[in-house]
Amino acid sequence: MSAFSNAMHELFSEPGATGTLSWGRVASAVALVGGVLWVSHIVYTLHSLPAFDGLTAFVLAPYAANKAGSAVQAFSSNPVSK
Repeated sequence: MSAFSNAMHELFSEPGATGTLSWGRVASAVALVGGVLWVSHIVYTLHSLPAFDGLTAFVLAPYAANKAGSAVQAFSSNPVSK
């Protein structure tokens, strides 16, 4: 594999995982590309920038959902002893 291919694979993989791609990271990258295309279309059509708060939430939602699921799973498998 080339250096670029290795870098992309590491970018979209979970840290410590053995070559497993992260759904949250890949989905966020796809949402980011869609968001960039959408903003480009808005700027080209209306000649003004849209608000970015909703776009930010849209791009970060898949990664946040993935991390929230991992956190819940970690807490449920390691109960706190009293």
